[in-house]
Amino acid sequence: MRGGDYYGPRFSLRGPATNDRREVDALDDAVSERLWRLSEETTGVVYPSA
Repeated sequence: MRGGDYYGPRFSLRGPATNDRREVDALDDAVSERLWRLSEETTGVVYPSA
């Protein structure tokens, strides 16, 4: 296992865990920031920035 590795079900939703590639959006900092902000707004839970 290396930093940044992604493990998930072999067949997308089911199956044994395997090292898999991440989708391009999962590596996009802008997409990650929007998802985090939306999650905070939706849940009302805000985590302080490091």
